[in-house]
Amino acid sequence: MWNSRPIDGRATLTTVPSRNATPEPRTVTRRTQRAPAVPYRSRGGAALVTCLLLCPVAGPRRSFASWSTLTTLLALNGRLVQEQIGRNLEPLGVSYAQAAVLVRLWRRQGQMPQAEMIRSLALSRASGTLVLNELEQRGLIERQPDVRDARRLVVRLTEAGMDLEPEVFDAFDRVEAAVRAPLSEEEVETGLRILRSLVEAIRRDPRT
Repeated sequence: MWNSRPIDGRATLTTVPSRNATPEPRTVTRRTQRAPAVPYRSRGGAALVTCLLLCPVAGPRRSFASWSTLTTLLALNGRLVQEQIGRNLEPLGVSYAQAAVLVRLWRRQGQMPQAEMIRSLALSRASGTLVLNELEQRGLIERQPDVRDARRLVVRLTEAGMDLEPEVFDAFDRVEAAVRAPLSEEEVETGLRILRSLVEAIRRDPRT
């Protein structure tokens, strides 16, 4: 379609796209698509763990089991074990993080400085305080000022918290048995030795 418009007193012809005209093809830049999530069914449960970080963004798909990044596999195993323990703790109404607090108190004769407790859980101060608040609201722990320094708090087990000990340890033991089941005693000992060495190395390394 042509359109006439005066410019500086002179007529000129300009093209106006017709509504029925076929639009010119546009060049579309395609971004690299993230590989589909690979579900993993954990032992003894129906929950699926999505391994997005373990899938290559481009190239052939690889099973997470063949991925050779040590930190990624360690993180995945830790996540799976925590999920298994969490499911075993559900009937008790206790989360994995809450159980971790109780276990530390049982091993420390029922009390521990709050700051030390939070550091041992590898949680931020805010997250650790939230876990302790939840346990205190349930009546499983109590917090009192340290007799040697009133500015510090000490976390102590209540009688209700002490009563949960056998049931919580049973939940941990069931998962421990499931993890050890496909391994020989030699493999278990080797794994424990390597994992302990890694924990110490990571704690010493200023980059972590």
